[in-house]
Amino acid sequence: MVMKMMMRGILAACLAMPIGLVISADAGAQTAKNLKCKGCVGSKDIGKNAVRGKHIKNNAVTSSKIKNGTIKAEDIAAGVLGSGGQVLTGGFNQGAAFANGFTGPGWTTTLAPDYPDTGEGEAAIQIRMPAGTLSNLRVHVQTENVPSSGSLIVMVRINGADTALTCTVTATGDCTSTASIAINDNDRLALEITNSFPDEGNWTLTYSIERS
Repeated sequence: MVMKMMMRGILAACLAMPIGLVISADAGAQTAKNLKCKGCVGSKDIGKNAVRGKHIKNNAVTSSKIKNGTIKAEDIAAGVLGSGGQVLTGGFNQGAAFANGFTGPGWTTTLAPDYPDTGEGEAAIQIRMPAGTLSNLRVHVQTENVPSSGSLIVMVRINGADTALTCTVTATGDCTSTASIAINDNDRLALEITNSFPDEGNWTLTYSIERS
């Protein structure tokens, strides 16, 4: 009788041993690096804030993974897209009788300060702009005669106010302003041209501005 009881105990222990070994082995085997099942880990199994930037493989986020229209200007580091995302240009030719007027990108003429009515010249030519930064105003002036004195000043004005983005030419030639100014969405842009050449004859002016 005692022998039978001992045999039953040994048999029970032998039957239980593989189960324990399997459970122990499985528990140790299922790590994050060697999961064998497909789809066994879902979004609910990942703790909040568990996946961070350091866990994302380099070059893993491609264009196809980014929803169109979701990247904003503030998400892109300065200088990544190069110098100036857009170039605004304009120019005109003018007779000698000109002292002050306004123009803007895309215009091929100037408006006098009182055109179409008193004090309306700048307002009539202003262009509404998207938010960004204006910089690198470049101006070229070509005159029929070499001016004996005076200067020609090109100034970017925002909402009717002077800015640091200004260029001064003292004769036929070029100038560049390296200043930059920030503009808000729907700010109104115009260029004021001030001429004090006394004997330049007919002349032309072209310019460009970078907007980023």
